[in-house]
This record gives sequence, C-alpha cells and structure tokens, in this order.
Amino acid sequence: MARYGGWTMKKLTVAYCEFSGSSNGVREFVERALPVFKEKFPQYEVATQVVRGKHPYLKGEYVKGKPRVVGVKNLGPKDIEYHVTNLRRHTNDKATIFKSRVLSKTPSIQGKWTTSTFQETGLN
Repeated sequence: MARYGGWTMKKLTVAYCEFSGSSNGVREFVERALPVFKEKFPQYEVATQVVRGKHPYLKGEYVKGKPRVVGVKNLGPKDIEYHVTNLRRHTNDKATIFKSRVLSKTPSIQGKWTTSTFQETGLN
C-alpha cells in the first residue's frame, strides 16, 4: 500500500440506488470510471452496495481510525471521481501538537516586545 506519511485507505465502498434520480451520476461512475479506478489502484478493495430508496454515498475505510463517508447525491461522474480521489489521499492522521515555541530567524520590524512596550505615556 502506498503511504503518505499516515494511515492509508484499505477499502472504498460505493453505495447507490438502482432506480432513484439522485444516483444517476453514481450509476454512470460505477459503469465507466470504477473499473478504471480498480485497474489503476489494485491495492484498494473496492465494493459496490445497492441501497434501495437511499441517497448515494462513498465510504472510505482506513487501516487505522474511523471511516469517512461522503454524500454524493445528484453529483456527476467527474465530481464523484474528485471525492474518490480525496478519500484515497486522506491519511486519517491526528493533528500534531508542538511543545516548543516557534522561533524565527527573521526579526520583527516592530521590534522586540517587552513589559514596558505599552506603558501609559500620560498624553491621553
């Protein structure tokens, strides 16, 4: 599996309805673009799921972490391909907390801050 420094996607599920109008783009995506995706990325498990009377969605399951679900109601095949790419590239990493201060090599134009920087001048 290709890693981007974090956890990777292991399974993509495309859920759609066979008859509803909101799934038109997804049905076209499944017929035309999904076989190309499977051929291009054989490391991912790809599944289609028929859900009657429900709006279509994409679900990305990852090696670690929670799955991500994206609703694709009334979207065209190009938009769905965009969301599939985002799910594939998503790493599911948690935010990193830095424990040290960030120091800059470029000094501030305004000068260094001190405790007497904003003293009252008595002019106001």
